[in-house]
Amino acid sequence: MLILRNFPYLWVSKPKFMRRFSLLFLFALAALPAFAEDGALADYERNLWVKIIATVVVMLVILVHTIVVTIKQRRLRTDYTVAEFSKNRTDAAQGAMTQAETDSLNASLDSIDDIWGEIMDSKGDMVTYPHKHSAVKKSLEILNAAIAANPTDKGVVEKINSYNEVLSHARSRQFNGSKTLIAIFSIIGLIMTVAFPPAIVVVILFVAAYIFASRTPNFMLIEQLAKSANRSGSWVKRALLSLLSGVATAKSYKVVTTYSDGSKSYDTDNSETWFSLAITVIFTMMMAFLMPVVTLINYTRNYLLYR
Repeated sequence: MLILRNFPYLWVSKPKFMRRFSLLFLFALAALPAFAEDGALADYERNLWVKIIATVVVMLVILVHTIVVTIKQRRLRTDYTVAEFSKNRTDAAQGAMTQAETDSLNASLDSIDDIWGEIMDSKGDMVTYPHKHSAVKKSLEILNAAIAANPTDKGVVEKINSYNEVLSHARSRQFNGSKTLIAIFSIIGLIMTVAFPPAIVVVILFVAAYIFASRTPNFMLIEQLAKSANRSGSWVKRALLSLLSGVATAKSYKVVTTYSDGSKSYDTDNSETWFSLAITVIFTMMMAFLMPVVTLINYTRNYLLYR
């Protein structure tokens, strides 16, 4: 009860510990079905329900946490003004900002470019941009310290707003998953709901968890975004299109049998088409059932283990 009551506080005060705790908790839940083979749960039907419930709980935890992170992460301010900081200094009974303080803040803010590093954008230009979580975290510390100093130098204030704008973009997330995988899972899920209508709730939960878990911070995507013109969709889409192309181009063979009396019979061999279609169906089913696993992997990468 003590841990549950202090859960929000722990996420704020000890984010690294809570990320590791959440990762351990999720993998423990995911491994729960493996322990259902022994003892009273050895019965197949009970074991199946344990697997389903454990998977649903994992997806629910992922969905709730990713929604909370999305709500809590606010866009950084980019509208600081000299007048606002001057008022803050007056209210806090701080004296006028000295040249030494201004020089110190400028040097501190300029060091952010070295922390971020250069990267080539989609136009081929070299720009400074954070492409690691550690760079985002360290630059935020520098900016917060500069803001707390209430600078009244126009150049310093402009730098704060400029860096905050880039950081807001770097920290914002965008969906980086497979729309094809969502479509596959939704179709298979809707087919299953014909036999068991309440399953629609689970289908919606799994799709929502996958979408939120696949929302990747831009600082992890910057190299991919810079080469966006060369992207050709997810590997799931490419694989499915390749298999469908195999079905469409499969050949049918006409078999002619000539009998001793001179008569002939004609048969069509569509085995190649049926084989290609079977492979496509098997692949589609595998992708549908692997979606929770992909969701867990994406969540771990995008929310627990930052690059």
